[in-house]
Amino acid sequence: MGGNPNAGTGRYSEDLPSVRIPTPQRCLEAMVLLLVRDRDTDAANFWVAMMCYMVIYVIIPGRLPFDRLDEDIAQFAKAIMYPGVPYKEALKAAVNALDERARKGLVAM
Repeated sequence: MGGNPNAGTGRYSEDLPSVRIPTPQRCLEAMVLLLVRDRDTDAANFWVAMMCYMVIYVIIPGRLPFDRLDEDIAQFAKAIMYPGVPYKEALKAAVNALDERARKGLVAM
């Protein structure tokens, strides 16, 4: 056999649960929802940093067009990218747009 002793022996078994990878827009929305949930903690800074990463490395290169994002989320993404777009106001609008959804999710937990 040889090779790496930590390597597997081939494909994963089909009876294992599948991995679900969210679309970039749902991932960005999820991070805004997590920011809403964690807004009064240090974790909020992490979610803002991750959203910035998504915008810089996923949205700017054209992998996710702005028109596929909800308007408030798109405005926040543009605030990260372009000088002159008010960042804090755009973030607040994105949070407010998803706040009700976040609250429903927190109640269900």
